[in-house]
Amino acid sequence: MQFVAQISKAGTQRRQSFWEDIQDTDDWVDTLGKTVIERRLTIRARSLLHALPWEPAINQPVFLEGWLTPMSVDLTWRYLVQFLLAQGPDHLLIPIDQDAHIGWDGHLLTIRAPRQSWLWRTIADVWNPLSWQPIDMEEWWEGHDPFLAQRFSWGHWSQTTPQPSWEEWQLAAHRGFEFILEDLFSSLVARLGARRVRVRWHQETIPKSERLLGLPIRLQEVTLHIVDPHLAGWPSLRPGLAGLKAHMTWEIPRWNSQFANTLVLSRWGQTSRLEAHYRLLDFVSGHEASHRAFRQERHVLPIFRWYPVKKSPISRSWHQTVQRARNYQRLDRLATFLASHPWPQLGVDEALPARLRFDRSIWHRNPIHSQPGTSVYTHRSGPEVMVFWPQGEHPGYVSIQWSATSGSRGIEILDPLRTIVRETKNWRYWAWLITEHVMPLVEEWVHTSLNSPLKGSQTNA
Repeated sequence: MQFVAQISKAGTQRRQSFWEDIQDTDDWVDTLGKTVIERRLTIRARSLLHALPWEPAINQPVFLEGWLTPMSVDLTWRYLVQFLLAQGPDHLLIPIDQDAHIGWDGHLLTIRAPRQSWLWRTIADVWNPLSWQPIDMEEWWEGHDPFLAQRFSWGHWSQTTPQPSWEEWQLAAHRGFEFILEDLFSSLVARLGARRVRVRWHQETIPKSERLLGLPIRLQEVTLHIVDPHLAGWPSLRPGLAGLKAHMTWEIPRWNSQFANTLVLSRWGQTSRLEAHYRLLDFVSGHEASHRAFRQERHVLPIFRWYPVKKSPISRSWHQTVQRARNYQRLDRLATFLASHPWPQLGVDEALPARLRFDRSIWHRNPIHSQPGTSVYTHRSGPEVMVFWPQGEHPGYVSIQWSATSGSRGIEILDPLRTIVRETKNWRYWAWLITEHVMPLVEEWVHTSLNSPLKGSQTNA
């Protein structure tokens, strides 16, 4: 689990130079007594003209990305693999039609196109995927998107429908079998004809002209990395930042007993913005000690906004694919179970709770995932209940999710009096709904489906 906290530290919001903000942040980290293992300055330029003055300062490989002029994709691919690097370019993107494309990074091949695209007929002709013999298979849903994954002796393949009438495939190779994926990619690009290709690669120095191995290329971005820059020694030698994006990071693996942290100071117009990117060290989302550390952080640091970061999952191994499928399969079964139990009627004169009461040995409010107006309650076995409290014109909403997944399922409120009660925007109605019906049903499902014995006593929240 990871979350980002924006910090309104004095000095980072004033109209002063980016370098002064770096020095202020460095001094601030020292006063906190934090051990920084790496400082990294990242510079991004859209042209070589802006990047070249920084060449004497760089001490890491330069990453470049740009478009090659249309030519045979097969010839381009073989040329890059033979002359660029032993393992080929870092990434290729080949546009097909409209938003359809093929992406390649050496370990993962992604294909996305409409179902009626000629590309799928070409793939069926070149690869004959029906001949692949699966060893294992998983099926699941992520929201409205169905997923099918199959494991083979050399890797695994997943298929989904990202939007109506579209298909997306991802093929990943097991370690040591990357050559099979490369052979599949090579056989496919041989049938693509002449097309533009976007290439990302790295090299030790900045090129002197917009060419890649003698081929003309239209650069999109040049990224420079400078590890542990000696900024104090650059008062007169340091190049300017005109036309550049820049950010400085401080890597702190032991921010406290529960979190690692990466401080990120970004150049933001004429000012700077400081963020703290927290990562749990114990890998247990919802651990009570982590919550205590989080609450302490919010009291000690000037955090004015925070939000959890849930990246779209990319299953680069079969184990990750199976874990992802299991979580969504459990979420789907839980949602089906909840939908089969309509809420009992709430009497017109029935008293609503003045406080939230739930079993703290089973549930806890997750303060890291919760936001103003939204509360997340996590069951110790993984299910989470997310409550969007009524406010303004919003009548309120309840959904369920599974920890470590990015998807959620809304709960249909079947209380016959819901219109009357919800129009009052009374949060007590939602407290009654959650603690008297949603939580007990989740506990029942966990007990019967996951064989998780539940013990504990009622406590006040």
